[in-house]
Amino acid sequence: MHRDSRRSGPGKLRLENRAGLATLRQLPNLVDLLRPRALANGEPRPTVWWLVREQEDDSSPTLVVGIRETVGFLKWYSDPSRSQVPVGTEYRGGGEEYFHSGYSHGGGDPGEEIPVEQVYAAAAQFVATGLRPTIIQWMNDVDVPNYVVPASLDDDPVYLAMKAVDGE
Repeated sequence: MHRDSRRSGPGKLRLENRAGLATLRQLPNLVDLLRPRALANGEPRPTVWWLVREQEDDSSPTLVVGIRETVGFLKWYSDPSRSQVPVGTEYRGGGEEYFHSGYSHGGGDPGEEIPVEQVYAAAAQFVATGLRPTIIQWMNDVDVPNYVVPASLDDDPVYLAMKAVDGE
């Protein structure tokens, strides 16, 4: 069972980057909470949030929201083993690092980033309804084109070239 995030104030929420809907619905300005905080040099730090519709079991639907200046990313989990991303997502490699609770969450692939206005709108819709946002068209994460890692070694041109050189 998820802990009760209603006992957390906005400052604690920013430290954890995770919040339940009951807490989020009490905030006067969701966008202000989600907006990345500035680093010491004044630059915004790309941030990732887990917005959770808390349930009794561990299948709590979750919207993962990444925000980096004018772009961001979304990932929807209807349960821990199934995720969806916006239609048009593709994995190309590289990208910006996003942070969660002060630690690196990993890179935000440029192929999964969308305009930040869409990210904020999807987050607001999820907070209001507790359901997967309908303002975004979704696709299963496993169906996303992956231009970083070939589906198999038999599709990898570098592997095939090395294999040819080795006489295999």
